[in-house]
Amino acid sequence: MKIQIRQIAHHRNGVAGEGFHAILFYPYRKPRELMLATLFQGRGRCAVIRLDLIEDHGVTFGENSWRGDDYEPALRAAVKDWEKTR
Repeated sequence: MKIQIRQIAHHRNGVAGEGFHAILFYPYRKPRELMLATLFQGRGRCAVIRLDLIEDHGVTFGENSWRGDDYEPALRAAVKDWEKTR
């Protein structure tokens, strides 16, 4: 799946929490649908939310739920490239 990266940042949960990447991106063919992904280490640990749907639908399953596994390979590749520039 092709994506267009807007921003990548590294975070962690608290002082000793597990680190993760937060990624703002657009699906390649839908540039107005800004998505937020959280990407933890380890295959299959990816969550995706479409930000423009939050006001009307919140994070309700089925209304604002996306297959992280579809986006995960492209997101991990983007993080790898981003880490090289840090």
